[in-house]
Amino acid sequence: MRSNLRATASLLPLFLAALLTTCTNELEPTGAITVTLAKGAAWPDTLAVAEIASLAVTVTGPHQQALTGVNLDWGSSDSSVVTVTSSGASPLHAFVDSRRTGTATIVVRVTQTGFDPVELRTPVVVRQRGADSLLSVGDVDTIGLVLQVDPSFLTGATVTWSSSDASVLGVSSLAADSTRAEITGRISGTAQVIATVQNQLGRSTFQLPVRVLPLQIIEQPAWSPLIVLTDTATFAVKVQDALGRTRTGVKVQWSSTNEAAFTVDSTGAVVAKSRGGGELVATVGAAPFQVTEHRAPLQVVEKWSAVSAGTDHTCAITALDGTGYCWGSNVDGKLGLGFTSSALPQASQPRRIDTSHKFTELKVGQSHTCGREGALELLCWGSRDRGQLGDGQCLPPGMGSGCSTPSLFPSSEFPVSIVSGGVLGTGSVHIDQLIVGGTFTCIVNVTSGSGSFTSRKVRCWGTQDADGRGVFFADSAATAPDLTPGLSLNANITEVAAGAAHLCTRTDDIWWVECMGINDQAQLGDGTIGNDPLPPWEPKGFVIVGGDPANPGGDGYPTSGLSLGGGHTCALYAPGVLCWGSNASGQLGSAVAGDAVFPTNAPLAAQVVSLAAGGAHTCALTATGDAWCWGSNSNGQLGRGTTGGSSSSAAMVSGGLKFVSLSAGAAYTCGVTTDGSIYCWGANASGQLGDGTLSDRAVPTRVAESPQ
Repeated sequence: MRSNLRATASLLPLFLAALLTTCTNELEPTGAITVTLAKGAAWPDTLAVAEIASLAVTVTGPHQQALTGVNLDWGSSDSSVVTVTSSGASPLHAFVDSRRTGTATIVVRVTQTGFDPVELRTPVVVRQRGADSLLSVGDVDTIGLVLQVDPSFLTGATVTWSSSDASVLGVSSLAADSTRAEITGRISGTAQVIATVQNQLGRSTFQLPVRVLPLQIIEQPAWSPLIVLTDTATFAVKVQDALGRTRTGVKVQWSSTNEAAFTVDSTGAVVAKSRGGGELVATVGAAPFQVTEHRAPLQVVEKWSAVSAGTDHTCAITALDGTGYCWGSNVDGKLGLGFTSSALPQASQPRRIDTSHKFTELKVGQSHTCGREGALELLCWGSRDRGQLGDGQCLPPGMGSGCSTPSLFPSSEFPVSIVSGGVLGTGSVHIDQLIVGGTFTCIVNVTSGSGSFTSRKVRCWGTQDADGRGVFFADSAATAPDLTPGLSLNANITEVAAGAAHLCTRTDDIWWVECMGINDQAQLGDGTIGNDPLPPWEPKGFVIVGGDPANPGGDGYPTSGLSLGGGHTCALYAPGVLCWGSNASGQLGSAVAGDAVFPTNAPLAAQVVSLAAGGAHTCALTATGDAWCWGSNSNGQLGRGTTGGSSSSAAMVSGGLKFVSLSAGAAYTCGVTTDGSIYCWGANASGQLGDGTLSDRAVPTRVAESPQ
């Protein structure tokens, strides 16, 4: 910045010596005399905004003699662009002050009696001021006096420099040359550089407005708002000055507003330490100069491997180390947080399960939760009023003493060990799969025989209600026998899935699916509805889905991908999707009204790889990672952006997310995306969506990462 300060109108006394001549050439007019006006040497053709310059004219008589005593009138054709002021001390001199960009005409007229009214008109262009009046915080530059008149008026003069606002702009004279000064931008704003000149003729002031702008901190490249737990990522910025030029060598200071969540070092390297969020801050400058900050939110997120949606609570497993988290309703302590429901009714964000165990599978039921760690550990918590925990305490009505004994409790808010070190009761188990229904629990136990033979059996415990409606298994995991679907006692389980009160399996000795339990809405798919005898609605044993293979009914036979809901069942088969049972809300994907006692085709315009049946809705995951849903939309559980009504036609969930798994709850849906995030949508009265609110969501909403 090499700025020049121009003389202001207050400079008048200083120019007397330079501008006034002797009176020997003055002419006493005796008649109308014609004179000639011409621009003097000090006459700018262009000015910058806020620039002040001096003007001079020469007056020549009819015999080419120079005249100095002629009265002149100075003016401007557009005073909003420039103003022109006579010097007063000498009629042949004036000052021009530029106000805004544009073009104006400087007008000089002879007004003295006895002279012809001669006029001089000269245009002047005012341009936008450039970098000479723009400074960045921390910039140091020089500025000096350069005059468009004879500089002899500085002889013997003293020059002092100052700032109209020293907090914005620092100004100090150079010791080697008092006509120049050093200016320093301190904080953003506008200040005047003031130069005061004093000599024997008087005192004059020069001014130039200087605008100081803060340095700009630009993300380079754009910062990600998320960082995965335990990851390290380096963030960078570039620093630009007031003219948009990149500054090099500027020291950037880094900080975190939440060091419990993430830390950052002097190079911008961030280490994600725990779930939570804060702001990442990049700072340039230090007192007394203005400090410029750039802040951006940064969230430390988990990568999740699995999610399970229930009636009104949800649990998930982290991909990092298998830590389990739950959220939603805590009735019966089913979140496993060590709090009773009276102490903690609900949690609207994920909270860590109160155990050191790391989970391989984590499944939720209506009022209980179970998780397995590898093949040798199984823990359950929540309600045990139906024997669903499998610890043999608090037997359900009709199965023993109930919970009348003071030492027995109807629920446990802490995880209870059911299988420890592979030991269950007096026997040993090797758990290959965990299945949780509404009020019952199952495991697939694997035992190795001679050679390459492996046995896969399923055993379950818990019951549906006091009348035995639905499933009716043993009261304790230790005493639960293996179930025997299939054609022989040696059949091995190849697939098993649980619903609210029914169970379906496939075995290796037959090609069809068998289901058992409650059939009040035809969810067993065997061509019948209801449970015999009536009453007491005894649960049905295993029946073949689709009826007798010799006399099949329905649109086809399910072959894989079993998923059981509240009152309906779905599965995959070669052409696509089959569903049966309750169709009150279109959850079968069929426009045919009423329950379906046999499998019916649910048309989808995409290849389906897995299914998730909820209370009264169904979702499908396609080979491309898209989620499609149909059925009840009472709480927005179809994820279409609307709430209410129902639809038997499948439609893609909004948001464009790609999923690797889906889980459907009673009136909501959750899924794990390809980047390891969890999104949920639908009912949220108990905080089961985990987004920190109790508001239903009609579109996928990310589970909150901040600790609760």
